[in-house]
Amino acid sequence: MKFVTLVEDTTKCELGAEHGLSIYAETEKHKLLFDVGTTDLFIKNAKALGIDLSDTVVISHGHNDHGGGLDAFLAINDQAVIYLQEKAFNDHYTAKKTGPEYIGLNQNLKHHPQVKLLDGSYVIDDELQIYSHVVGEIYETNKNLLKEDKT
Repeated sequence: MKFVTLVEDTTKCELGAEHGLSIYAETEKHKLLFDVGTTDLFIKNAKALGIDLSDTVVISHGHNDHGGGLDAFLAINDQAVIYLQEKAFNDHYTAKKTGPEYIGLNQNLKHHPQVKLLDGSYVIDDELQIYSHVVGEIYETNKNLLKEDKT
């Protein structure tokens, strides 16, 4: 298995960086994207590295720094299935001095034919399984993130 970071907050090479995350994973059967960052930067970095973004996409959660690049991905790929937990398209906000700011996903993509919304575990094949309801403690690492009701 091979993992390549396509986007993160810092870089020490010629690749671009942005607030966000995108990781490419290659297995025997799949070319998998885990998150797509905020913009199309993951596509530019993948191209610079000679990586083909053609198979499967998993978005970890509904913040735009992990799924904001979905529009850009769909513009270059009309085949890959994009897996998201069904609540990923709920409203997400961050607290700013000027008031709440929307940091969720593009709502227009919720019913896109390539998007597969999940409720619970899902087996893709004998190599990949997604767990979309992981129960555990929530750490308050970013006190600026707001609930859906903006509190």
